[in-house]
Amino acid sequence: TRLGEGVGAVLLGVAVALAGVIVAYSMRARQRGTWLASHYTWQIRTFWYLAPIVLPALAAALVTIVAIPVYVASRKSQYAGLVLLGLLTVIVLGTFALVVLAWRVIRGWYRLAQGKVP
Repeated sequence: TRLGEGVGAVLLGVAVALAGVIVAYSMRARQRGTWLASHYTWQIRTFWYLAPIVLPALAAALVTIVAIPVYVASRKSQYAGLVLLGLLTVIVLGTFALVVLAWRVIRGWYRLAQGKVP
């Protein structure tokens, strides 16, 4: 089903993010004392800056996904409010997370290309 595919995509994204931060921790240890270590620190901090933004967005998405069929089946207005609140939360937090991620990736790559610390 589409719900299962969406959950699978989210789980894959979480797994990739966790694998990425584990690799960054490992590579930072290998590059200790070089200018590259600061870039791995930058990547690790990016992960930890985004985690408190993305996790509530995922929780709101889950609540919204559950609330939509409940609202459709019952047509009660409190569920409509929950759906709208969930969608708004996901949109706001998701947009904010994307802006933060884009800024950190662009700045990190730019500084890396210059051979400087981020």
